[in-house]
Amino acid sequence: MCEISTRDESNILSSYVRQSIVTTASAKIGKNIIFTIMIKYHYALNELGEEVDISNVTKEYRRDHVFHCSYCGGRMTARLGVSNTPHFAHSADCEDCGNGESDLHKYAKRAIRNKFLSSEPFIVGIPQRAKCGAKDCIFRVNGSEYEECSREQVVEYNLKDWGYDTCVEEAAIGDYKADLLLTSSSHITRPPILIEVAVKHPCEEEKINSGLRIIEVPIKTYEDIERSIKEGIFGPAPNEYHSRILARSPKFYCFAKECYSKETFGMRSLMIATLWRSGEIDTTMAEDNIACSEIEDLRSDPEAFNAVIDIPGGYLYYKDAWDFIVVLAIENGFMFRGIQTFSDIWIKSMKEKMTRTGVVYKVLPQQ
Repeated sequence: MCEISTRDESNILSSYVRQSIVTTASAKIGKNIIFTIMIKYHYALNELGEEVDISNVTKEYRRDHVFHCSYCGGRMTARLGVSNTPHFAHSADCEDCGNGESDLHKYAKRAIRNKFLSSEPFIVGIPQRAKCGAKDCIFRVNGSEYEECSREQVVEYNLKDWGYDTCVEEAAIGDYKADLLLTSSSHITRPPILIEVAVKHPCEEEKINSGLRIIEVPIKTYEDIERSIKEGIFGPAPNEYHSRILARSPKFYCFAKECYSKETFGMRSLMIATLWRSGEIDTTMAEDNIACSEIEDLRSDPEAFNAVIDIPGGYLYYKDAWDFIVVLAIENGFMFRGIQTFSDIWIKSMKEKMTRTGVVYKVLPQQ
C-alpha cells in the first residue's frame, strides 16, 4: 500500500480511467482513506506463448487454456462477466505486476508491427499542402501560383509503395532507439521511418530535432490501437483545431510539408478575350468555372484570335483585357483591321504593364 496526497487523488484516478487497462492496486489517501483501482488487461499469453485477445476468449476456450502475464509471467484469469467489461486479471495467488501502461505500450507496438508485416498496403495520412498537379499550368507564374492552386489536406500514402518492407521492434538508430523502425531492404539508402508509440510521454524534443522521419502515434486506450489498425495512421484534417482532437492525432516529423497532387485544383471564372479580323473585340467570362487542365480543350474561331487572360490574385479590367489581346495578337502575327494604328511605343508600354501586373494568358489554338 502506498501513501498518496489528497491533491494527487483526482490526477491518479483520471490517469487510470483514461488508460482503460488492468490490475488491482490499493492506496492510502490522506487520513487512512482506502480506495481500490481496477486496471484491466486486454491481452495475455496462453500456455503456448501465443498472444490472446480477451475479445476472442469464450468460456470453452478459457476452460481449456492457461493464461500468463506477458510482462511478469504471472498467472492470469480471463474474466468474462456480463456486467463488467471482459478482461484479464492476475490470479488471486499472484501479486499484480502493476504494469498497465507497459502492457498497453507493448501491445500497441506489436499490433502495429503485425499490421505492417501482414498487410500489403500500410496507409498513413500526412498533413501537407498539396499543390495542383497540372503540368505547364498558366497560373503558375515565375514559381508563384494562385492560392486556389494548393490546399491543406491529409494526403494518403502507402509506405509499401515507398519500398518499406522491414519493421523491427526496439531497434537502435544512431543515438536513439525506435519503438518500431521501418526500413527498405531493396533501397538501403532510403531514410528509415521511426514509429513512436506515445502512451504517456510524447517523443522527446532531441529526437524530434534529430532530422529522422518520425511518426508519433498517441495511444491512451486499447480502442486507440484498434482504430489505428483498422483505419490507418492519419494526421489531423485541416479543419480539426480542437485541442483534444489534436492531442489524440498522430504527428509526423521531418516529412515533406508539400506535395504535388494528382488532382487539378482551382476552378476559376476566367475571361476569354476575342479579337476579330474586323478589329472588333469581345470579352466574356466563361459560363462555367474552368480548371487549368480544361483550358487545353478550348478552341478559337478561324476568323478570330482568342486568349484566356487573368491576373493571379488580382482583378482584370475589361479595358486592360482589350489592350492585352491586341498585344498578343500582334506578337502572334494575327492580322486585323486597324493593326497599323498601334505604335511600337504603345505595344512596348502594354507589354511592360502585363509584366508589372503579373498577367497570365493562354492563346487558344484555332479549330
